[in-house]
Amino acid sequence: MPSPSTAATFDYRAFLWGHPRDRRRHWRLFVGGYVLAMLALFALFLLFDRVLAPVVGEQIGDTLYSPVLPVLLFYSPPFVSVASAYRRGGLSTSVAIGVAPSLVFGAFVTLDVAVHLVTTGEYVTRGDTALWALLVMFGLFGLVGSLVGFVVGTVGRFVVDRFRSR
Repeated sequence: MPSPSTAATFDYRAFLWGHPRDRRRHWRLFVGGYVLAMLALFALFLLFDRVLAPVVGEQIGDTLYSPVLPVLLFYSPPFVSVASAYRRGGLSTSVAIGVAPSLVFGAFVTLDVAVHLVTTGEYVTRGDTALWALLVMFGLFGLVGSLVGFVVGTVGRFVVDRFRSR
């Protein structure tokens, strides 16, 4: 059972939503900035795939997608979540960071299929797995990674605060 002084200092609202002093700025910086960076990279991928691939060759997509796509979808949410939690972001911020790559990926795949349908008149899907299944799995991977990142960032902030208070 925690001591009364520990129970009195723990703030559930700050744990869930982040530090109240700069909550909106924190959301704009971490969630908004992360989503904007992913939107820019996926827009660049779409541009390369639709404009440059017919000119240069189909290998430009493999050169770009193979190393960068796993980093965007799987490896980046834990690191962004660690930074967010260390800067006193809440659990809700980390959850948003975890599901953001899946949502952005789904939006761009849908946009890519729609652009292809409008420009060529044919409906082409790539792969044999349903998009919703991929998005759920990508979202779960990102969510688990961001929750681990939240725990690491929160514990790291706690340890640093304890050493600074001495």
